[in-house]
Amino acid sequence: MWIIFREDKSEFVHPDKYVVALVNDADILTYQSTFSGYYFPVNIDVSYFQEFVRDTEGRLYFARRYEVFTTQ
Repeated sequence: MWIIFREDKSEFVHPDKYVVALVNDADILTYQSTFSGYYFPVNIDVSYFQEFVRDTEGRLYFARRYEVFTTQ
C-alpha cells in the first residue's frame, strides 16, 4: 500500500498531515501518470518518503510505501 502526501511549502507543516491518496502496490505507476508535471523515479523496494511528482503548479508530492498487516 502506498500513501501519497502533498507538501504545502511551509516550515511549520509536516507532509504526513496532507494525505492525498491510498494506492495499491500494482497501481502506483498508473496513479503517478494521472498527474501532469515532472515525475520522479519510484523505487518500489524502499519504505521511506520519496519524491513522487512535481505538478505544473509547483506542488510537490511524496510517496511512501507501508506494509499492510492485521492483528487477527
